[in-house]
Amino acid sequence: MEQLARHESGDAMAQRLKARLWFERGLFLALVAAGLTGYALFLHAQRGACVVEVEGQPAVVMESQGAADHVLGEIKRSAGRVPQAGFAQQVTFHRVSSKGAPVVSEAEALKTLSSQLTVVVPGVGVFVDGKLLFGFADRSQAVGAVSALLVELSPPGPGLTRTFAGKLKIASAQIPVRSFLPSAGAAVSSVREALAARKYHVVRPGDSLWQIAQDCHVTTDRVRRANPEVDFARLKAGDTVAIPVGASPVTVVAWKEIPEQADGGATVVRVKYVNGEETERQVISRLRRPQEERATRPKSVRPRKPRAEASVRRARRAQEKAAPPPEGPGLEPEVAPAPSSNENPPAQETPGEP
Repeated sequence: MEQLARHESGDAMAQRLKARLWFERGLFLALVAAGLTGYALFLHAQRGACVVEVEGQPAVVMESQGAADHVLGEIKRSAGRVPQAGFAQQVTFHRVSSKGAPVVSEAEALKTLSSQLTVVVPGVGVFVDGKLLFGFADRSQAVGAVSALLVELSPPGPGLTRTFAGKLKIASAQIPVRSFLPSAGAAVSSVREALAARKYHVVRPGDSLWQIAQDCHVTTDRVRRANPEVDFARLKAGDTVAIPVGASPVTVVAWKEIPEQADGGATVVRVKYVNGEETERQVISRLRRPQEERATRPKSVRPRKPRAEASVRRARRAQEKAAPPPEGPGLEPEVAPAPSSNENPPAQETPGEP
């Protein structure tokens, strides 16, 4: 009996194992079939025509989504090997029927999408009045670039106060690759290149430095600095003068206060510079000479005595002069009568008062 029970239990266990094996095989085959179906659908989608939309607007129609991905990758690679590169615009794909769709080649799609898409990378930007000036990898580079630009676009020398002509802001943002710089020195070099742009003017009969500057809408100081080898006092027709036409992407305002000697005396003048060029001089204070200080000093005035006291004293002196001298020996001079009640009594002098 025991052997029969053991035999039956072994058969039951074998059947359970066999059923489990068939279940696992069936599950594996189902997963394989699902994978093959998904891959077939993916290939079908890749082979179907694809519309590339930029900010919700159709841009190009390509033969497949794979071709569209390849073109977008080429646009990112053309901007440089920058990690985490993306697009500032939203790009979406939609499958359409290839029948009747104006499918373009990859070269045409690359040209069209390059003009509509901006490659951006995460970084730290320097903004002036809300406009991006430069972008850097971290904040320390941005702060260094700001300090370097303040020095570059202002005249040399101590005692200067410098600031940007606008609201400056340093913040994290998506930076376009064309504005992304590797260091603070690159920002200074970029500004120098922008200011170095030149055009050339042929001197005509009667031209002077002032006339040339007026015709070209620049200052005479900029023309002089662009032509250090030219003697403008000896210009003649046919000479060539370089005219600076470059402009800095940012404006730096600097000023300092300096003492100056003039005919009227010493003065303190505030000198203003814009991007290194002197634009304004303003007298903010005038220092007086010692002679002027003595001339303008008020004279000392003696305090006047009260009128009542002065009138009483004058009356007494008049009475003393009008009284006759005493006659005979032992006679005393007459005493002046006391002032009447209608006169003001003499004011009593208080020690310490005038």
